[in-house]
Amino acid sequence: YLEFCDEILVLESGQIKESGTHKALMKAEGRYAQMINNFQTEHSQERTEEEPTQPDPVDRKENNLVDHKGKGLENPAFDMSDEKPDESGGSQSVSHDVNVSKDQLVTQEGSQEGSVTWRTYHQYCKAAGGYILLSLIIIIFICLVGSTAFSNWWLSYWLEQGSGTANMSNSTAGNISLNPDLSFYQMIYGLVVVAMLVFSFLKGYSFTKVTLHASSKLHDTMFRNILNSPMSFFDTTPTGRMVNRFSKDQDEVDTMLPFNMENFLQFCLMVTYTIVTISAVFPPLLIAITLLGAIFTLIL
Repeated sequence: YLEFCDEILVLESGQIKESGTHKALMKAEGRYAQMINNFQTEHSQERTEEEPTQPDPVDRKENNLVDHKGKGLENPAFDMSDEKPDESGGSQSVSHDVNVSKDQLVTQEGSQEGSVTWRTYHQYCKAAGGYILLSLIIIIFICLVGSTAFSNWWLSYWLEQGSGTANMSNSTAGNISLNPDLSFYQMIYGLVVVAMLVFSFLKGYSFTKVTLHASSKLHDTMFRNILNSPMSFFDTTPTGRMVNRFSKDQDEVDTMLPFNMENFLQFCLMVTYTIVTISAVFPPLLIAITLLGAIFTLIL
């Protein structure tokens, strides 16, 4: 592809030794022409060595298919993998990949499947601000869901008290407005509602702040690694692949991950508080919950 370049610069010891088009530099017979001639000589020697043993057409197709499956060059900026190569077979696999992808410049992008490892969660927690900050966020979630559950229980308890006196007739026994402790029940319920509003505001602000900080930190780290990558990475990585990292993949971290994580935390706490409340009223329910938990554990 050098013959299609508008201008070629030859660097040596940090200085520009030659510049010009491919044809002009070849006519000059300088350092550039010497490197091109050496490359062509080595390439022709490799061809002559491989000519005596020509593979069959079927074997040649299989070899081409294997070549298209090479791993290519890896860049730590996009390395989100948590898997480590085996110590016993690591050297063999690396040497095999190098031989397979020797003549391949750009390879097809691969994907990983399976559960997310704890190392990935650890990296996200560090980007979010640390475990102490995340613990405070979880405490706010617990207080919010707990105050909501307590408000429902207090309202039902308030209605059960009715008028608060046993000497009244059946028509007025359920009238809560006649309860002598009405102001006390109203005060407790009002304080719980105020606590719910405060915890909702704290939860929304802190959770949004922390998740935005995490996504910004991951974006800046990836961008810094891209800038520090060698030129071989840009030669072997398509531009569209890098754009996808900064567009679709980053959008998943910015929007979808916080949304799903917030719903997951809230629903888990709501289910926990509901199970605790029902179990306090009807303890035999714990047997059914234990059996269902064992069944789900075996299925998953």
